[in-house]
Amino acid sequence: MKHFLMCLLYIAALGVLSFVVGRLIPKHWFHADRFPWVCHPAEQKLWKRLHVRKWQAKIPDMSRIFVKIMPEKKLTKENYENLPRMIFCEGTPIYKLLSSGAERMYQYIRSAGYDNIICTHVFPALALTEMRRQHPCLQLVTSHISTDYTCAPCTADSALDWYFIPSTSLLGEFEQCGLQPQKLIASGIPVRQQFYQRVSQEAGKANAGISPAHQHILMMCGSMGCGPMEEIISYLCPYLTTEQELSVVCGTNDDLRKKLQKRTEKYSQVHVLGTVNNVPQLMQASDLFLTKPGGLSTSEAMAAELPMVLIDAVAGCETHNLNFFLRNGMAVTANTPKAIADTTIKTLNAPVLLSKMRAAMRSQTECTAADKIYEWIYSHAK
Repeated sequence: MKHFLMCLLYIAALGVLSFVVGRLIPKHWFHADRFPWVCHPAEQKLWKRLHVRKWQAKIPDMSRIFVKIMPEKKLTKENYENLPRMIFCEGTPIYKLLSSGAERMYQYIRSAGYDNIICTHVFPALALTEMRRQHPCLQLVTSHISTDYTCAPCTADSALDWYFIPSTSLLGEFEQCGLQPQKLIASGIPVRQQFYQRVSQEAGKANAGISPAHQHILMMCGSMGCGPMEEIISYLCPYLTTEQELSVVCGTNDDLRKKLQKRTEKYSQVHVLGTVNNVPQLMQASDLFLTKPGGLSTSEAMAAELPMVLIDAVAGCETHNLNFFLRNGMAVTANTPKAIADTTIKTLNAPVLLSKMRAAMRSQTECTAADKIYEWIYSHAK
């Protein structure tokens, strides 16, 4: 028994000593992707055979046992905001994965003779940055187009020539993220030319098979029909009069399409659609657009001068999109499916508000974004 107690005391002493030494050693000495801390393939096989992932969370960590000695590690607001940069910044495993194709990218660009590269997502921008670091002599103009109304995480970790952003009102935010102001050009988000084409609402409705005398609501929540569309429609349909029509685009979500067709079969003024290829024409035929705040769909509606009721269905960049359009008077929103349905009908019957929203959109689209981007790149070609 004496030897057993001595053994326990020895193990406890080693634990305390390891804890103290661990706190004293500088953190920059530790590299998770290097020996001896990197997980060896043999270790990975062992943990997999032991099914560690199934039971590791059930074992309390030391912060639950020695509360005062080892406080629980919590993700602070500052760390949460910096989390994307911790994950994607240069040197991290994910950055290495994203930039692993830099050499193949270089060979492809060089063999094809390209001299201008435009990125519409931060991942290829990071890969392009690594390629230019490895091949600094390559003569190339590089650009990034933001497709959300905010500075996406890790955009500042790229190093391209130009950054085209959605609005002059966002210049300060992009600068705060670490991008050089001389590289920022407020261009807007480019969308197809058809969204800018102006036709009278009467003609637009007639072309889409909607009675020109009726009010028309268009509902669309991304290509997969996400968000509480079914719940909103269940509240919205009973509100519709015989002179109001609703078109619902479910996209590739065929299950949703079938459910909605069954739910709305007694409402002749409701049209449930699947995948469509005439979104510009549907917008030209609409008085109000019910959608989630995706960067492209909201930009298309703004180009078409179609007022919006926004559904906050997806967090992240779309929350910033939502705030941008609310702040600039181009959209309204509500918190629950019922409140969204109420807001939709109230907005549809508020011609002054609809007119103000269209005017706000018009002020943002005096020139198409694609034209601005082309003119800038062409005039600044190397």
